[in-house]
Amino acid sequence: MDPDKADTIAKLLAKAERTTPGEAAILMAKASEMMIKYGIDKALLDSRRAAGTGPREQIIESKIYYTTNYRYEYMKAGYWCAEAMGPIKCLQTRNSYNMDLPGWPKADVLYVIGYESDVEQAKLLLASIQIQSVAAMAEWWRTGPLLPGYTQRQAFIERRSFLLAYGRSAALKLKALRDRIVESSEPGTDLALRDRSQDVQDFLDAMETKTVKPNKRIHGYVGNRDGHAAGKLANVGTEELRTPSSLTT
Repeated sequence: MDPDKADTIAKLLAKAERTTPGEAAILMAKASEMMIKYGIDKALLDSRRAAGTGPREQIIESKIYYTTNYRYEYMKAGYWCAEAMGPIKCLQTRNSYNMDLPGWPKADVLYVIGYESDVEQAKLLLASIQIQSVAAMAEWWRTGPLLPGYTQRQAFIERRSFLLAYGRSAALKLKALRDRIVESSEPGTDLALRDRSQDVQDFLDAMETKTVKPNKRIHGYVGNRDGHAAGKLANVGTEELRTPSSLTT
């Protein structure tokens, strides 16, 4: 990505994280649209280069480590949101270790795979959405209609359910935004994005991966309900929402 554009997006996201909800929505709308529009323009440019002799962007794999008590929830939310931005594929690893940090803390790892500019944008937005989800959960927990007498375990389940539901809703909003931008783009955009997605899928298929059983977790009704509602307010630049069937678990 052009350094000036990347710097503008980073500043918009940073300001959105520490301002009023109304101003944050405007800033995030601008940043999200800039990122997704840039990714679409890049796909068209690479498609045209493929027919000629110009250099093409490279597909990369980048790791995001999650090391907090809610590392699984942050990883899943990141997975959904990154793939909603497209054309990106993700892999997940549970109970690994972050050997870049002192003490090698236990970590869940999200592998973000895609063209370099797409991965760069996705990581920027994922970090911002995670910050928003933490703030939303803290406010919800402080003021929410929770049942009295919750045990520590029950409280933890409700909070992690909130974070998961928040991530799902934010991802749905991202997908709606991307669909709207694609629909208003120039002819040939759909084909270029399909080619780009297939390139990433081919790269993924060539990797040595292992499938494990899905993680079975207990979820809290209140956290799931309220997290989904809060995620609808996540600042990703659109108020539109798709049905949950457009995302995979």
